[in-house]
Amino acid sequence: RDWLAQVGCFDGAALKMIRERLGVDLQAIFAVTRIQPRFLEDIEAEAFGSFPAEVYLRSYLIEYSRFLGLESQRVLNDYLQRYREWAANHRGCGS
Repeated sequence: RDWLAQVGCFDGAALKMIRERLGVDLQAIFAVTRIQPRFLEDIEAEAFGSFPAEVYLRSYLIEYSRFLGLESQRVLNDYLQRYREWAANHRGCGS
């Protein structure tokens, strides 16, 4: 897993790449974490509008990163920064 050290930022694309490289499908994650596959897909696609509040996204990211054996705090820091930038630009726009 030396290739994992090459990941500079844990964004949605990086999480999907890691999951695929580990040979894990969304159903396997769902079976353990009970996070619906559509939310896992939304995390990977950075479809931020799918999450009603940051607290949901945060808990999903923790479970998802733990399942993949990643450092959850680093994933949270990287991913939530992107989410918060998106949220700052979409407040009050009905998104």
